[in-house]
Amino acid sequence: SDELTALKDDLQSSVAAMEEAVATHKAEGDAARAELERAAAGLAGLRAELEAVQARCAQLDAAAAELEASKAAELSAARSEAAEALVATKAAAEAELAEALGRAQAQHGDALAAERAQAEAAAKAVEEAHSSALKALETERDDALVAMAQLKAEAEREMAEAVAKFEADKEAARLAAVEETQARMEGEVAEFKRLYVKESALRKRVHNELMDLKGNIRVFCRVRPILAHELKQGKEQSLNVAEFPVDNEIVLARDDVTANRFEFDSVFEPQATQEAVFEDISPLVISVLDGYNVCIFAYGQTGSGKTHTMEGTEADPGVNLRALSALFALREERQNDEEYRFTVSILEIYNETVRDLLTKAGRGSKAALDLRVGQDGKVFVQGLEEMTVDSMSDVRTAIRTAQGNRAVGAHNMNEHSSRSHLVLTINTHSRNLISGQECQGKLNLIDLAGSERVGKTDATGDRLKEAQNINKSLSALGDVIAALGQSKQAHVPFRNSKLTHLLQNSLGGDSKVAMFVNISPVKWNVGESTCSLNFASRCRKVQLGQARKNGESTDLRKYKQMVDDLKSQLAAQSRNFSSSANSTPKKPGRR
Repeated sequence: SDELTALKDDLQSSVAAMEEAVATHKAEGDAARAELERAAAGLAGLRAELEAVQARCAQLDAAAAELEASKAAELSAARSEAAEALVATKAAAEAELAEALGRAQAQHGDALAAERAQAEAAAKAVEEAHSSALKALETERDDALVAMAQLKAEAEREMAEAVAKFEADKEAARLAAVEETQARMEGEVAEFKRLYVKESALRKRVHNELMDLKGNIRVFCRVRPILAHELKQGKEQSLNVAEFPVDNEIVLARDDVTANRFEFDSVFEPQATQEAVFEDISPLVISVLDGYNVCIFAYGQTGSGKTHTMEGTEADPGVNLRALSALFALREERQNDEEYRFTVSILEIYNETVRDLLTKAGRGSKAALDLRVGQDGKVFVQGLEEMTVDSMSDVRTAIRTAQGNRAVGAHNMNEHSSRSHLVLTINTHSRNLISGQECQGKLNLIDLAGSERVGKTDATGDRLKEAQNINKSLSALGDVIAALGQSKQAHVPFRNSKLTHLLQNSLGGDSKVAMFVNISPVKWNVGESTCSLNFASRCRKVQLGQARKNGESTDLRKYKQMVDDLKSQLAAQSRNFSSSANSTPKKPGRR
């Protein structure tokens, strides 16, 4: 309760911090609003400058129009004067010509012709002079028009520059305001994200502690990538129907209008690595060394990635090898304080028959083993061989032997489908070198055979019989989960199958239990994926009760110590009695 109170105080502190952040952000918003108003005032000033520039341009247009009118009037007057001068000159020339003709006629005919020619030449020179003057006036007018056009172009350029400057200043002010707002919002988003991550981590820690207290089955969902052969089935069938809106949630779209949302302890997307998957499950694995029983099993349709999750490959191992590697690493770290011994057993349940995969009979052994109930009420496999392992090399040797003996087969859903449930059990025995306390732990790693629809696999003969037994045992597992989910259920049908009977120790309340539900993301498998997720959701609601350690209690150690002391005292008394008996003199005998 103290820890929950502390957590509550932390939550209240976080809420207060968030309210203070909101108040600060509001003040910053008011300051930004004032800054925007100042920017608006600046824009008004720029608009006034623009209007002044426009007025200047109007004045320049008026001056240009006035200049053009003045030049036109001067040109018209010059033309009139030139015309009048030309007419007067022509009239005078004609008069002089007539007078000269008269005199010439009166005097000499040849002289008259010469004077007439001179007069015509003079008239022509005058006409050419007036023509040159007219051309000069036209040239001056053209120069004036060019100057006016240049002035207009310059005014337009100045106006365009002013408008461009105004628009640039306006855009710069807008961009600055946007960048400032964006930076502030990004800061707020980062802060809210930090608070969300903190709250999520706190919520997850509280949830895990609550799950430990209640003993709920922890469920981890893993979605495998779309496979190459699925892409060849066509765009419609290979469509990805899985979405991940937030952490630890998955949405599966059955069709365009129907979608199912599921929440689990963790949801791993297709790009999740084996290392990331094991990181979430590792605290449960490590608790085995503290004396707890732990059961981790993978569930899903055939070809959904269960075996890859549990076994993996040599280059990228799964949960099984990573769990054992972690146990050996912890044994190395604690070697000065704790002494550990590990044993491994591997079995399969094939067609409702329990088979030892480490049997010395070798590959192909069909010897069936029986499940028994011990005096402590625990289910065990009679005659199951356990191998002591001291290194990962020993573990790999055992796993290779088991893989060689396991039943596999091919059908339309999976070329190398596992046809049996595989159970890898690690038993740990530890002794504290300081206190002498001993405890035992057990880790069950179970790769369940895939659930499948016979219509999809086209199984016949032995494959059909195997599929029927697999589905029957998984159905029995569903019945057990359903019974455990009902708090008032008096009877749990563990004995309906060998699988549920073997899991009775784990699901009966003494173990920490975790489940991987593996699904395919493609539309072709959406029915099976939805069924798997529904089953996993039911499992997540089951409360098994708080797991208990298997170590010796304090009273038991005290009584053992008392027994050892009594044995030592009896041994000492026995030695003293023998010594005294040997040293006593013998009485003389009778003759």
